[in-house]
Amino acid sequence: MYIAVPLVAALGVGTFFLFGRQSDAYLNALPADVQALARLDVPAMADDAQLSLADVANIVSPSAAEKADLGVDFLRPLFAFAASTGNFGLVASLADEKVFTSTCEKLHAEGRASAVAHQRGYSWVVLKEQWVCAFDGKRALVMGPAIGSAQDQLRTEMARLLSQKKGQSGRETAFFKRLASSSGAAVAMVGPELLPVKASKLLGKADIHSHDDALLRLSLNARNNTIQIDANVEPLTAEVEKQMEHLGDLFRPIRGELLPFCHSNTTAWIGMNVKGEELLKLLRSQKSARTALMAMNMALDFDHILSSVDGDVALEFTPDFKFSPKNLVSFKFHGVNFLASLSDSSCFDGSSAWGNSFVDVSKLGTLDFALDVASERYFLGSQDNILYLGSQHGLSREGNEQIAAGNIAGTRLYATFGIPQLVRLASGLTSVPHALRRFERATLELDKDNVAHLRMIAPEGTQIVKELLPK
Repeated sequence: MYIAVPLVAALGVGTFFLFGRQSDAYLNALPADVQALARLDVPAMADDAQLSLADVANIVSPSAAEKADLGVDFLRPLFAFAASTGNFGLVASLADEKVFTSTCEKLHAEGRASAVAHQRGYSWVVLKEQWVCAFDGKRALVMGPAIGSAQDQLRTEMARLLSQKKGQSGRETAFFKRLASSSGAAVAMVGPELLPVKASKLLGKADIHSHDDALLRLSLNARNNTIQIDANVEPLTAEVEKQMEHLGDLFRPIRGELLPFCHSNTTAWIGMNVKGEELLKLLRSQKSARTALMAMNMALDFDHILSSVDGDVALEFTPDFKFSPKNLVSFKFHGVNFLASLSDSSCFDGSSAWGNSFVDVSKLGTLDFALDVASERYFLGSQDNILYLGSQHGLSREGNEQIAAGNIAGTRLYATFGIPQLVRLASGLTSVPHALRRFERATLELDKDNVAHLRMIAPEGTQIVKELLPK
């Protein structure tokens, strides 16, 4: 009797560790050297998007949709990754190998996969001719894209990954550990190597060259008519953390003092709160911006103007703006207006010397000037310490209800874009993804904690994920 109690307890603990370790053993196939890693909780994602698991199954195979059973254990998250080799991959836990094999056979019958083969102790199938899938009774690993002889090399790499122990896998990386502490249905950690712009350029002098310095955290949420992506930099060194603090000092909380001067109809509006001297330093650190500043300073004392900015600034594009390379070359910027709060109006003191052979400056009032560039006329001036520069003469008093309703006061950056107007601007210059046409507005917000929120908003009543799913 006295022996039975500790024996039962020992068996219970042993069973927990045995099956607990087996249940997440599929994660041992994660590469240790990755440039991005994402965790996908499929049931939570489906619930947020008001989808059933049958809808999810239908994406993979219509013939499996009726039972919504693919053989995948959706109670455990899927992990997607970008390997340093340039391949992308996905690791999933299997609930039933026979059902998963049946799913692969159905895909083969539909012409979307090769026949299932058995090699090196695993089952193999090629999806859509370039995605290699290897699986056994516990897990499935998909990697690609690869064609021809590259698939043979990829099979060797995949067999190695499937034979890894926990300590050799990606479970020991900063990517995985940061994901483990992150909540959300779809979360990813991305290294600087995959960013379109070097992180060091975004943060000034910080030299972020590897994921040992910092990671970018991304999370995705889709609900009703809105898809939202949240992003923030996770510093891993004191140097990067210091630069992030500096970024927060540069973009101060917006006060909302320029909102009364918005136009009622805008294609795009971008606002922030900065100290001009700090903004000027940042612009001078960028080669292209530095070149533009040099050109503007040849006609105006633009450095002095920017240095006098202290408070909210806004860049606005109205429907009058027509973007084209021809307009850029001929300096046609009608519909573009820049507003800024000034600390004082001393930046106009040297205005009598403004102008050159390319830009003619004429005085219209005490702090009101016309700038004639080629055949185009723009206006520069100040009213009540609010600077205006652009095709609008003076300040608009229309106000924009949509921007005002954004509750932007306190945020570090706020931008809103009308999707239909942007699509019209882009048409003829580049192809526009059809999915983008389903949205009516996008907003970008940087909050007080330096977390960026991108929201893609479709018309009211739209179930946007269902709209975007392949029919």
